[in-house]
Amino acid sequence: MIEGTKFGKIIVRGKPYDHDIVIYPSGKIEMRKKWISKKKHGTSHKLDPDELREYLGEEFDVLVVGTGMYGMLSLLPESRELLGNREVIEKPTPEAVRLFNELRKESPWNLPCDMLIQCLSLSPPVFRLLPDRERH
Repeated sequence: MIEGTKFGKIIVRGKPYDHDIVIYPSGKIEMRKKWISKKKHGTSHKLDPDELREYLGEEFDVLVVGTGMYGMLSLLPESRELLGNREVIEKPTPEAVRLFNELRKESPWNLPCDMLIQCLSLSPPVFRLLPDRERH
């Protein structure tokens, strides 16, 4: 569960992060590899398919993207294509965190149901992935 977020910080399961993070469906958390997108586009606010591929090791059907406090992060069209038929939800971070926590209540961390990618460049964005059986 995400306990809070503010400009440049997010707290997940009691641990504060001051860098971009990815939360996988299994609950694993790692630093976002935003340098991949930044190297190609001069900014990490455009999520490149090469960066997105780095996060696709676990199964999911829905991707929730926290776009930062001011909505700066977005998926490039090629990244959307890479996701195929998976649903993508992009929201400013505060809304994405609320959605993530709502979806989290429906699915324990140990189920392969969600993925979160969080950007802290202005503030954290969030990605959350859900399997088909969890969607309404």
